[in-house]
Amino acid sequence: MKKNILKLVGIVAFIAIIGFSMTACDLLDDGGGESNSDSNPFSGTSWSGDDWDDDDVTLSFTGTSYTWRYSDRSYSDYDDRGSYSHSGNTATFKLWGDTVTATISGGSLRVTYDGDTIYLY
Repeated sequence: MKKNILKLVGIVAFIAIIGFSMTACDLLDDGGGESNSDSNPFSGTSWSGDDWDDDDVTLSFTGTSYTWRYSDRSYSDYDDRGSYSHSGNTATFKLWGDTVTATISGGSLRVTYDGDTIYLY
C-alpha cells in the first residue's frame, strides 16, 4: 500500500513538472529567431491625404508591397507599386526611383520624400 501511494505521488509530481514546463515555454516560438513583437505594423493599412502640390494621395501597404496612388489637379490618376522593407514603425521604399521613408506616429503616417515631408491619415 505504501509503495502504491509513493508511486502515485511520484506520477503526480512528474505530471506537474511536465505541465509547468510546458506552460513556461512559448508554444508559438518556431525557433526562427524572430520576435512576435516585431510584427509588421504596415501590413493591411491605407493612409490618405494631400501631397506637396495639394494632390490627393493614398498610400496602401500589404505584407510585402505598397501602392502609391495620387490624383493631380487635372484629375488624372497615377500609381506606383513596389516592395518595401520595414524596421519597427518605419518603412522604406522607392517611389519613381527615389527613396521614401514612411513612419507611423500615433494616428498619422509621416512620409519623407525628396527632402519634403507630408502627413497622411
